[in-house]
Amino acid sequence: MIVGAGLAGISAAEAIRSSDRNGSVLVLGAEAHVPYDRPPLTKKLWTGAKTTDQIQLHARTWYESNGITLALGCPATAVDTRARIVSDAHGRKSPYDA
Repeated sequence: MIVGAGLAGISAAEAIRSSDRNGSVLVLGAEAHVPYDRPPLTKKLWTGAKTTDQIQLHARTWYESNGITLALGCPATAVDTRARIVSDAHGRKSPYDA
């Protein structure tokens, strides 16, 4: 379970996949968009030098082919470290191992 779909969260997912091809990976992200690189928003996207597809960290198909589940538009609201459960804004409770 990774809380946060920014650069750090997606880098963590990449690192997990490089050492463990079989474990499940769930990434919770508050934004509804596929994770993207934020600096180009003001430097490239608004000026038209890049498109939204070009600032994505990975295409949606990359996550699918690497067994990484994205729960987007789904901010975490609480983490119970004893029970190993993350609650989200939609009322779901997701157990995690690590």
